Amino acid sequence: MNTIVNSLQDFLNTIVHWLPKLVGALLILLIGYIIAKSVEGVVKKLLKKAKFDQLVTKGTAGSYVRRVISSPAALLGSILFWVLWLAFFVDRSNGTWSACTYQLY
Repeated sequence: MNTIVNSLQDFLNTIVHWLPKLVGALLILLIGYIIAKSVEGVVKKLLKKAKFDQLVTKGTAGSYVRRVISSPAALLGSILFWVLWLAFFVDRSNGTWSACTYQLY
């Protein structure tokens, strides 16, 4: 009986020490998502103001671009979002995530 109680106590201690790290990692990912979305919006607006879509869709190659994507500015903004979001995610996988999972094994 004492072994079961000790095992349960060890399990609860592990969870109690692991939970704040998980919450911290999720908070950083949320902040990263908000930053990436904000940068995406700013880039899209700046490229639209600079008439990037019209510049890219002009000329001979422009007809091919129009067939593939409706808005090159939106595409670049989305690519930038994913690059930033993945950078935050990879940063967390090398830091807090590995510290969280290490204690579970």
